Amino acid sequence: MRRPKHSGDFSLTWNADNWTAYWSSRFVGRRADSDFFTFSRPLFSNAFYTVSDAAVTVDFGRYLSAFARFENIFDRDYQEVLGYRALGRGVTVGTRIRIGTER
Repeated sequence: MRRPKHSGDFSLTWNADNWTAYWSSRFVGRRADSDFFTFSRPLFSNAFYTVSDAAVTVDFGRYLSAFARFENIFDRDYQEVLGYRALGRGVTVGTRIRIGTER
């Protein structure tokens, strides 16, 4: 139950002198699932999905960096668990301040 016969991941990271870029794609095949709302155990087929994420980080010197993370880039509508929709496209942007001398 909830274990697809086929699934896979692909990730790519690019490191340069003062920035890093990251791409990830995940494929999950069809799988048997149930909503468990009935006393009998009817099985349903939860559809396959592919979702992609990306991130970029830029260093501004030794102690300061900025980042942006993009989740579900193509705004796919899917359910990891039957009956519970996954979040849509999301963006997180922020900065990091390092305290101390080691990196």
